[in-house]
Amino acid sequence: DIVENVKNLYKTEAESGQSNHLALFGFVKFFSAVQIIASHSLSYYKKTLKVNNLWPTDDPWFIAFLIGEFIPVGQIFSIGGFLAAYTLIDKASREGVSLKKFCLDIVQKVFKVYPGFWACILLYWFIMPEISSEALWTENLEVYTCERDFVQNIFLIGDLLRPPAGSTCVHWTWYISLDFLVYPAVILLAYLYVQKKRTVGYRATIILIVASIISGWFIILYVDPNHKGAWTRYPPARAFEILIGVLFGIQYYEYSKLKREDNLNSICEKFSDLRYTFIVFGAAIYYFAIFPKHQEMGLSANQWDYTRRIMLSLGTPLLFVPLVDDCTSILKKFMNHRIFQSLGKISFGLYLFHYHSRMITRYLDQNPIKSYDLGAIFLEILRVIVYSCI
Repeated sequence: DIVENVKNLYKTEAESGQSNHLALFGFVKFFSAVQIIASHSLSYYKKTLKVNNLWPTDDPWFIAFLIGEFIPVGQIFSIGGFLAAYTLIDKASREGVSLKKFCLDIVQKVFKVYPGFWACILLYWFIMPEISSEALWTENLEVYTCERDFVQNIFLIGDLLRPPAGSTCVHWTWYISLDFLVYPAVILLAYLYVQKKRTVGYRATIILIVASIISGWFIILYVDPNHKGAWTRYPPARAFEILIGVLFGIQYYEYSKLKREDNLNSICEKFSDLRYTFIVFGAAIYYFAIFPKHQEMGLSANQWDYTRRIMLSLGTPLLFVPLVDDCTSILKKFMNHRIFQSLGKISFGLYLFHYHSRMITRYLDQNPIKSYDLGAIFLEILRVIVYSCI
């Protein structure tokens, strides 16, 4: 059922009667989607206004935070890996492992992604050019790429075939292809953990994380040292962002299902002060990944961009996973509120259709923003978010 598949796309409710400890990720997913929308909108205005020297040289700290698109993207990848590992291991331990089940897991993933993904493509391909042609501004939609990339999008393999910096159909959906291409590896890791030994699952996950990071650095240093695009959509170079989440997902499965005591959540349960130590440490990683500039770190822009993604992939689980088992925290209760659970379920659609909403907003706006007016800019971002939710 398509409607049910769309509803379950980022389902975080625990199965087998377990209480819903994972619902706080609805909060994280929703605000990650909101930050991506803010980042794309702010980047557009920064680029447009900077041409006429209307944008300040140094961004205020909150603009620097919001405009950092790598932050929410890393959060989505990390949380996605966490939830996928937990769900797949739990399912495999109950139902067993086989080639047929592996294929069914892949098919299920396709059916979860397809409805929203293709609705996004068709809307962009056939409807948005009509809106754009009547707007007070011009926008190069490059819809010809949708016909060119049609077969790639059918099989969700675009990130393996198309140039990273080239024009692509609905270019902001590149992460769907990347996530889908890494997903079979996540399934295999879950199967290894269940079918073989616990240590085999851990070792295989860590080996793949290290291999992914090495492949990214190899591309940056030797294949494309002067261009900030070659590694960004290359699945092997980005897989570590998902796989680090997988590592923490295995940890949480052991805590919640196997009742093991040698993992992060069990330690946090025994020593409550350590929980907030991990959270503070995760927040510190976020700070050092977001605000320092590459010149201060002695790295090129390309090298620092990759390094900060590695840092954020570690910081995200440390920031949120210790809260999963904390039933008394006010912060946990706030993030676990039913409003955020509901908003979390539409975060995928919110991200997919935010570009269309941004175009519709500009189409309806008879007075486009032409100055550095943060109030007007944030009001437009709010409109985009509301249109996307609708």
